[in-house]
Amino acid sequence: MAERLTAMAQIPETRITSGPFEDPFSEPRTPSSASSLAPSNLSIQLSQPRPADDWNIFPWHTFPNLTISERRGRPKSWIWQRGYDLQEVKDQSRYRWVCHECVRKKDPRITAHLASATTNIEAHLGNQHHIYGGKSQLRQAKKRTIEQMFSQKTSETAVADDQFINHLKKRFTKDAFQRKLVRWIVKTNQPATDAHLSHDSIRRRITDEYYFFRSHIIKTLQQSPSHVHIAFDGWTSRNRHLLFGIVAFFLDHEFRPQKIVLGLPNLTDRHTGENIAEGVQNILEAFDLGRDKIGYFTLDNASSNETAMEHLAQRFQWDNSRARRVRCFGHVVHLVARAMLFGKDDASGVLEDDIDAEAYDVWLKRGPIGKLHNTMVWINRSNRVTEMLREAQRQDTEKSWPGSLNVIIGNNTRWLSQFYMMSRALKVRPYIDTVIADVRHEASKSKRKGGRQRPLPRCLDDESLLTEEDWKTIGFYHDLLRHFETCVKKLEGDGKQRIRKGGKEAAYGLVQDICPAYEWLMGHLEEAKSRADRTPEPAQCRTNINFAWVKLNKYYSAIDQSPVYYAATVLHPAIRWDFLHRAYRERPDWIGKAQQLIDGLWQEYKQLPVQFERGNYDQLRPIKRAKEVEYSFSSYLDSFKSTTTARLEGNEGDELDRWLQLAGPVEKDCDPFLYWFNKRFEYPRLTRMAIDILSVPLMAAECERVFSSCGNMVSAKRCRLQAETVAVTQTVRSWLKAGLLDDYDGLLKDVVAEE
Repeated sequence: MAERLTAMAQIPETRITSGPFEDPFSEPRTPSSASSLAPSNLSIQLSQPRPADDWNIFPWHTFPNLTISERRGRPKSWIWQRGYDLQEVKDQSRYRWVCHECVRKKDPRITAHLASATTNIEAHLGNQHHIYGGKSQLRQAKKRTIEQMFSQKTSETAVADDQFINHLKKRFTKDAFQRKLVRWIVKTNQPATDAHLSHDSIRRRITDEYYFFRSHIIKTLQQSPSHVHIAFDGWTSRNRHLLFGIVAFFLDHEFRPQKIVLGLPNLTDRHTGENIAEGVQNILEAFDLGRDKIGYFTLDNASSNETAMEHLAQRFQWDNSRARRVRCFGHVVHLVARAMLFGKDDASGVLEDDIDAEAYDVWLKRGPIGKLHNTMVWINRSNRVTEMLREAQRQDTEKSWPGSLNVIIGNNTRWLSQFYMMSRALKVRPYIDTVIADVRHEASKSKRKGGRQRPLPRCLDDESLLTEEDWKTIGFYHDLLRHFETCVKKLEGDGKQRIRKGGKEAAYGLVQDICPAYEWLMGHLEEAKSRADRTPEPAQCRTNINFAWVKLNKYYSAIDQSPVYYAATVLHPAIRWDFLHRAYRERPDWIGKAQQLIDGLWQEYKQLPVQFERGNYDQLRPIKRAKEVEYSFSSYLDSFKSTTTARLEGNEGDELDRWLQLAGPVEKDCDPFLYWFNKRFEYPRLTRMAIDILSVPLMAAECERVFSSCGNMVSAKRCRLQAETVAVTQTVRSWLKAGLLDDYDGLLKDVVAEE
């Protein structure tokens, strides 16, 4: 979306010194005059005919339902010089246009556009390829810079000057000027007062745009074939606004996952569950999301969230608030890791970067991890020691990374932050040892000379100094937590298909992977117990691993509070009941509970009216993905998937029974949303249940991404930003990034395009 908006708004940079603004003027032109006034450095490609033999490179395997158009004559519009003319096999009266540039570049997102939708085709050529023709070419030619405007020749007489000034005034566009002004303020982090406008002008314009486009978002959410799922979390900005990010997850008409920000209400009262519920409720009602459209809530394990869900259940008349709640898996893993490293006495309220005596003693009691924390805090708090660490790295010309690395300090908020602290410490350990040795040597040298000895930091005392055995213990925990990090990275996505490392196209963050993830982590904890005997403190390591196992088992045993987890596993076409029968073969009561939950959920769907009816629609193409060769978490997930499904006897029962009995083979890495899109007419009610469940986010990571964007906006120079300004800006920005406002031309257009 950012690239598309950048292309639409592409204007050459000006070189005037009076300000960073671009041309806010516009004037009507005839086609002949427009071409003469087009800037010479404007990136515009004129339409040119494509070679006639380009059918040889056309990807017919991607469009099996299309064939070469047989209509008489060739369309005269300029767009056909840049595309293929095709028609549908089943309905030869429906013509399609496929972009020649996308075919030539082998773009994986290539689409067959309806030939009648010429506006969309022109927008595609302009946004994606900077190719313009017809009216779009004329619009580009009209754009001129301020420098070009003022370089026009004028008469030397005063009358001519007055006429020229009046000429400029008539062609001054207030909206264009304000849009460029907002772009400059946001891009360069300038305070709004530098615009020399009233304090409320820009905020009022952005707020007006939010309310204007909200009706379009409401319509989009109501037309979604799936439930709208919600994730929310709190964050305090630099200027002390307590914002609650509320993010919606849903599917578009082609069953593709979407995510948008609905709002960031400012909670000025106490951070209680009741106040949270009120803020969330107001946002949901503002978007006309009611009892039947709202799906599940993905939240962390804060007790206030449980209270908030109880209040929301009363408002929307849900029978069981726990059934509607999905626990953020990233937060669960974070709590398990802390239980393993710090045991029952987590003491999470201690400031991570505090080095006073009380905090130091608390960390020291935590063993090698506490010692490491105190050492990292000492290095980070001392400019001199930090520079010594950097210099030690610069002296090593054989290290495997460029530049110098700083230490990382664990904290309470970032998931698995202690793992990243250990990872960095192990990586730069030789240089840390060098720094510690130099500091201790300086202290002893001063003492030998009879001078006043500087007191050593407490972390360098004999009882606090990291020993070789401590480093071995740290390495043991680090290797174990690496599996946790792999799991979080795999599951913190948003369910969208993207090109990953190595050219693999895959979707991360799908809810059907939750149960296998629990089993995978439980297995690694069990295996770590047997390896604990090889650590310097085997008894302590086994105890800490037991703490982690108990914490993980606590949340694993609670997944039957909601039907989402089991239903998502069974409704994935490549998994079905295989995982539950294999993983729970020694726990038949768990299989029985899963069957009960799925049957109960199916009863809510099997009597619903048919939502999907046959008609004119586009078939999504299957996506091929590369296989992963190493045995990893992905390989573990694949081990429960099957490429063939045995056909059982009989053809009786409802949709769920028929699908489990008769459904054919699928690929292991099949896209479940694409699969159910193709099955929506054969199993309409089961499809509705499947997409409602499979579209549930398993982490609230998107809230953290929103807060990161808010943090970039509320910089040190912009601490006077009001909470409402931050909220509406981030909200409209998310709508733009999701591609829901294709015709948007408002104040935030250029800001979003540059991100």
